[in-house]
Amino acid sequence: MAEGLINEYTINTLLHSLTKNGFFTVALGPGTPKIGPFLKTTCNDDPADYGTEEEIEQKTRSFISVLRRHRRQTILRRQRRQTSFDNALANFGVCLGDLLPQLKRFYPNQDIIIQVYLQQDPILSLSIIRGGTALLDLVAMADFTTESGANLGSLRIKANIEVQIRFGNSEILGHGEITQLRLSNPDGLFGISQIALDKIGEIGQAVLEKTLNEMLQAGIPIQFSTSNLGVPIELIDPQIRIIEHAIHFETDFALSQSLWKELSGEGEGGNCRRR
Repeated sequence: MAEGLINEYTINTLLHSLTKNGFFTVALGPGTPKIGPFLKTTCNDDPADYGTEEEIEQKTRSFISVLRRHRRQTILRRQRRQTSFDNALANFGVCLGDLLPQLKRFYPNQDIIIQVYLQQDPILSLSIIRGGTALLDLVAMADFTTESGANLGSLRIKANIEVQIRFGNSEILGHGEITQLRLSNPDGLFGISQIALDKIGEIGQAVLEKTLNEMLQAGIPIQFSTSNLGVPIELIDPQIRIIEHAIHFETDFALSQSLWKELSGEGEGGNCRRR
């Protein structure tokens, strides 16, 4: 048997390198699943049907209410699919232009492109609570442009993510919760109020949390095979678990006949198993 530990420092060093090389940069636009229909300056093709400010506010509040209800239901019944969430954007016809009227006024009928990147290195903490939990603190920037290339400004995003992780058969499973998603406006994007930012944050939090949990429910594959690495060792029943401040890995293994012969002078392979 062989075992080892990967501590938080090692993982955070890797995250630093990935951040430095732009690995966590992502572009969101009209073709992005779930959130794409929301990224518009004008929510209806008919200018006469925009509605009054009171109607827009009521529509937006109803939409936020659906997202809050979906989030509560997800916590109580994690395995149940909530179609109300997937249809909320289409049913309510809410878009970013409702929350940022300045966009609708100065850049009507345009799609919005958002470039998201980490402003600081993410910080990962590992804990044994709830059978293994990863806590991730992120600070990111979101740069907004129109489809025509006009620069709209930037928002700062601070997020705290808590993921309960379990390792299955060559896959990572679990459940995640975004415990905080806070938006701020460092460059005064169209004079947007903090109330509007909080509304946008609620929408983003619900979308991101649902996407994360869909990935974890489906399982994120991990590869334990050494055949593609040219290593003369076969891993047998590898086990991974989260402990305090580290990931613990243990596995039985079998040496190839060629390596065993070289080490022992005998002609058959050898196994090393747990006692």
